[in-house]
Amino acid sequence: MKSDHTTMESTPRWVRWRWGLCVAMGSIGVLASAWTSSQLQELESRALAASFRLDVAERQFALERALDESKGALHAAAGFRAATGEVTDRQFSTFVARLLERHPAVQAIGWDPVVRQADRRRHEMDARRAGHPEYRITERAAQGEMVSAAERAEYVPVRMIEPLAGNESAIGFDVASETSRLAALERARDTGALVISEPITLVQEKERQVGFLGILPQYGATEHSTPEQRRRSIRGYHVGVFRVRALVDSALEPFDRAGVDLRVYDVSAGDRQLLQERLADSSSDERVRVEAPTRSVAVQAGSRRWELEFSATPAYVRGHRSATPVAALIVGLIITALGTAYLALFQRAFVAREQSKLELEAAAERLHLTVDAVADGAWDWNIATDEIHVSDTSLTGLGYSRADAEGVVDFWTSLIHPEDLPRVLIALQEHLDGHTSVYECENRLRTKSGEYRWNLDRGRVVKRAEDGTALRMVGTDTDITLRKLAEQERSTLEERMRHSQKLESLGVLAGGIAHDFNNLLVGVLGSADVALREMPEDSPGRQHVERIKTSGARAAELTSQMLAYAGAGRMRVERLDLRAVVDEMSALLSASISKKAEFRREIGDEEPLVAGDATRLRQVVMNLITNASDALDGKSGTIDVRTGVQYAATEYLRTLEFGAERPPGAYSFVEVSDSGVGMTDEVRRRMFDPFFSTKFQGRGLGLAAVLGIVSSHNGAIDITSAPGAGTSIRVLLPFAARSIEARATTSERAPVSRWQHDGVALIIDDESGVREVVQSLLEACGFRVLTAVDGVDGVTTFREHADDIDLVVLDVAMPRRDGAETCREIRAICPTARVLFSSGFDETESINALIDGGHTGFIHKPYLANDFIAQVRALVES
Repeated sequence: MKSDHTTMESTPRWVRWRWGLCVAMGSIGVLASAWTSSQLQELESRALAASFRLDVAERQFALERALDESKGALHAAAGFRAATGEVTDRQFSTFVARLLERHPAVQAIGWDPVVRQADRRRHEMDARRAGHPEYRITERAAQGEMVSAAERAEYVPVRMIEPLAGNESAIGFDVASETSRLAALERARDTGALVISEPITLVQEKERQVGFLGILPQYGATEHSTPEQRRRSIRGYHVGVFRVRALVDSALEPFDRAGVDLRVYDVSAGDRQLLQERLADSSSDERVRVEAPTRSVAVQAGSRRWELEFSATPAYVRGHRSATPVAALIVGLIITALGTAYLALFQRAFVAREQSKLELEAAAERLHLTVDAVADGAWDWNIATDEIHVSDTSLTGLGYSRADAEGVVDFWTSLIHPEDLPRVLIALQEHLDGHTSVYECENRLRTKSGEYRWNLDRGRVVKRAEDGTALRMVGTDTDITLRKLAEQERSTLEERMRHSQKLESLGVLAGGIAHDFNNLLVGVLGSADVALREMPEDSPGRQHVERIKTSGARAAELTSQMLAYAGAGRMRVERLDLRAVVDEMSALLSASISKKAEFRREIGDEEPLVAGDATRLRQVVMNLITNASDALDGKSGTIDVRTGVQYAATEYLRTLEFGAERPPGAYSFVEVSDSGVGMTDEVRRRMFDPFFSTKFQGRGLGLAAVLGIVSSHNGAIDITSAPGAGTSIRVLLPFAARSIEARATTSERAPVSRWQHDGVALIIDDESGVREVVQSLLEACGFRVLTAVDGVDGVTTFREHADDIDLVVLDVAMPRRDGAETCREIRAICPTARVLFSSGFDETESINALIDGGHTGFIHKPYLANDFIAQVRALVES
């Protein structure tokens, strides 16, 4: 009985245990199913979010690239103008038309120069001659019609625009007359960067749409690193009109339109202004019912800030959702009810999780591939099979078709320029070996027509074997030919500018030294003259003083050459025939040039007439012939001298010394060629340096003086030379079609005399040695002398003795107050005051104006005593 009782009591417990176990298993199964379902939903949500972020990143990257490429069109136009210099309407139209074909988002590109009020008339006449007969600078009146612009200090008119059709009314419009655009112009001018305007409505499109202006400043060759320098150096602005819709459509054309909505806002001013809306093809009601992810990213559009708002569509969400979570729950409950749900459900959940993991890895890989492949061209290289797939963009950019290109790497390797191939292979192998994170190399590729274009090749290995061997690589190629050409042109211009600045600096140095040296020579030569006047003819020391005077005169000749190099010497301008100058110097130098040289002259039929200083031009011919003789180095050879007249175009002049500063037109020339040793690049760079010579003993300033003389005559120098091939130097001077009357800036020397005058003279000079010598000369002539150390002291002294002073000897360059200003103040006290200017430089325009007014003379330092006394006598007795 006890046993039966025990059994009866134990059965309910077992049943209850089994029930409890079933409940427990069922609960565990339900919980496991629910957990698995929620995990799958979470994985799908993560995959959806990751995929959406990937798609947003792809679209953002495409938009930013499209924006940069569109802005690049404006930079290309500016680079073309900077490289070409003066651009005609036809050149501008042809170049910009090609840019607009490649960049559909750019509606138009224009050139708006800065025109000062004083240049307005000339600017309008130039534009009319260039093909716009009705051209004038205009502004918009209150009623909206175009009227002639009011007088302002500066205008920024639309001078060139492409396309011209439909934009004729914009030609001549002063962009700076509108306050909003003036602010953008000034911001671009002061920063030197591309400025994007606030949104505008494009009225010339078939459908009115939103756009914006891009404003890129262009400066002259002077320094423009600070805002003040930029304001002085500004030449004009390249202005582009951009379509936002075309920009968005061209950038997002490769993407599925049914997946993602896009709204572009301008948030620069703090509020959100809608620029463009690109919606997928789905109903608005469905869009409300489905909760879809959104993402906003900020993009810097030049000086503006844009916000890109992306929204996933219901179709996009459905494409990334599946019935897996619900199915897993149902299957899990069924399997749980049957007692085997847990294992089956676990397996299904495991498989689902692994699948989701693979999908996430694939999405990540797709992100890398997309970012690397969005470019002008793309390629995919299967390294294991050596097969490569190249996009149509890469093929057509080089002129090839799909049939021309073989699907192997060797075909593309054969297109690389031989000079670039070793560098490309080294960079590629380093990346394949894993030494670099990305492969990037600039090289030249041969087109189907046989020419070479510059290409930027970039790529990355996206798949490797377990041992690290590269299996697959993808990348992009971008045509950078225009950029490389612009860089080469910029490098050439910078080198030419550095060379010009060097010559200018040496010229300033030489001129300054010559000026100071002339002041010292006044004391040397003046003291020598005074001593000779007071010494008896039989004095033992007289010959030593004569040597001092002779050496001083030779030093004065050297300073004259230095002033010629600096372009600051005195000239006697007259009408000359270069043939006569060559004949004279050829006869004079025939005995001094190398006896082994065959001297030949080739005289053109047309008269090479110039307006210049005969003495200086003789020095040019002499130095060129002497230099050619030295180049023969004592060996047999030829020296050819040619003269003639030629037309020099702007492109040719830009290659010459000083040529970039000269206008195109007719030029007389003299050319000296030799068959000597020629020059290396280093020697050619230094050939115009003062006292530079490749010989053991130089000839002084030599070609440096030639450079200064040619510069002062508004000429240019063409140099052709190579080691072992001889040298040819052609000097071009403006052709003088009309007669030029001689204008001498020197005076004939008066004979030495014992002229005396009873009067008072005032010497104003900051050099004590000059004051002492001039005082001795004047006192020897009977003057009572007053002295002053500068212009301020001189005016004060003159005011105190104005009634007694007969003559003022006035230095031109002085501290605190220069000679011209001092003379004007003296004339304000006494209008008939006699003033004798003296300077180591030639007369300046301000001094010439005073000399023309009468009672004034000029004497060049250094001077001899008889010259000085003659000038004083002529002025006092006038």
